[in-house]
Amino acid sequence: MTQGGHKVSSKRKEFADEEWKNEPVIFPRIRGGPCNKNPLIIIALFGHYRSHYVFFDTCSTSDIIYEQCFEQLEEDDKERLRPIHALVYGFGGEIMHLRGVITFPVTLSDGVHSRTEEVEFLVLPATSKHDIILGREAIGDFNAHPSTAHGAVGVLTRTIVAIIHVNRHCFTTESSRPSKVSKQNQRTEPEKWIFNKKCPDQTIIIGPDISEIVQTFLKQLLTKNIDIFAWQPADMTGVPRSISEHKLKVNPLITPIVQKNRKMGPEQTKAMNEQV
Repeated sequence: MTQGGHKVSSKRKEFADEEWKNEPVIFPRIRGGPCNKNPLIIIALFGHYRSHYVFFDTCSTSDIIYEQCFEQLEEDDKERLRPIHALVYGFGGEIMHLRGVITFPVTLSDGVHSRTEEVEFLVLPATSKHDIILGREAIGDFNAHPSTAHGAVGVLTRTIVAIIHVNRHCFTTESSRPSKVSKQNQRTEPEKWIFNKKCPDQTIIIGPDISEIVQTFLKQLLTKNIDIFAWQPADMTGVPRSISEHKLKVNPLITPIVQKNRKMGPEQTKAMNEQV
């Protein structure tokens, strides 16, 4: 790039363009000092969706979309889900198989100043009170400074440092404690699950000892491979001999005898019994 006869190096220009990332993040003063104890749950945009339950979690190594949020997406976005062979371990030691990976542009804004970054999310086959978790990967990409005590997240933008405060609705929900906690009744009877709605009489029995997470993954696995099942005789198109073959192990030296079906008389029946 040449201007006024002086050449500006691309490296110096890159540093100049990134200078805004060097700005210090200073949170506003709070009367009585910062003493918020609630989780950092904010409102954010991902793609063309808005979520009021985006949780900043510095303890999470990954960025996560929970299943109840993913199921509300449009079909075009669901089809962008990419498979991934990875496992996630829950707090109870349960192993969860991820549904896949999906990428969305995420926008964080204080209402005036905003910043957008591409975030790769793991779609978790579990439900939560949060829709999205922004972990250390996204926090680093946004140069974000989450402060639980201030109840806000400082995000560097090209114009100014945006201070995004927690969602007050979530703050009220987290602060209110129910007077009585009802324990969920554990399932004791097997579930008859209608796998194929076109054949409601052909159900699958799921035992009560299977956890909800494993049950969800099992249903997803079967639904994804519904085309390999034969629901009626017309679906049985045959199996290639390279996969499976049925043979009759008979002695080739013995001549086959055709047995005729005919009614035998009393004398023939008596002779047959004497031979036996």
